[in-house]
Amino acid sequence: YTHRAGRTGRAGRKGRSVLLASPARRRRVEAILSQAGVKLQWRDVPSAASVEKALAKRERRRLREAIAEGPDPSADELASALSMLEEMDEAGVVDLVARLVALVRDRRTAAPRDVETLPVNQAPLRAHRGRVQGHDEGWSAPAANAKPRARTARSEGAVLFEINWGHRGGATPQRLLAMLCRRGDVTSRAIGTMEIGLGSTTFEVAGPVAAQFEDRVSEPDERDPHLHVRRARRRASRAPRD
Repeated sequence: YTHRAGRTGRAGRKGRSVLLASPARRRRVEAILSQAGVKLQWRDVPSAASVEKALAKRERRRLREAIAEGPDPSADELASALSMLEEMDEAGVVDLVARLVALVRDRRTAAPRDVETLPVNQAPLRAHRGRVQGHDEGWSAPAANAKPRARTARSEGAVLFEINWGHRGGATPQRLLAMLCRRGDVTSRAIGTMEIGLGSTTFEVAGPVAAQFEDRVSEPDERDPHLHVRRARRRASRAPRD
């Protein structure tokens, strides 16, 4: 996956393009970019902590730039500021600066989170017979024309859950999986069989993490407050076939 790489470095300017690739496609990506004369540097997916640190650094830089580029304060404004500071203790000054930082902070739709992946120096370089060499779990690269399908069960003792989201609301296996992993704070390996109905979907969660998953999804969700996840009472009705 690459995002608008054609716009990077436009009009003679330098730029940076980020590309995401599965281990099975690593050498193919390197070959394509080598033919195009583009230098590639593989890096590990950043951790949530490193993303937070980078965002905080950018926010501080924006605040400094806003202060430096703003108009010079008048004598009255300086006097008012001095009077306010004299009335504040150290905690009040810190609170004031924190509010200034909030004014330039990015509006985030979600908090950064860690992604389960292989480090670059451990990632296998090529696929063989549909499986990635060197990966204990195996990874099958989907065909280019493959259609989305329901996921299959991962383990015995899975717990059945349901969500009020189905075909009628635009639910797909990919969209459901992304939302459930975010809401339940689990990896994709924890989600098993999905049965997508017209207005709801049932799905299995691996037994060892089912209790933790249930606890997390019971919390209010600002992004999708209308979607509710709970232990299933019945199987989802399948959508009628054409």
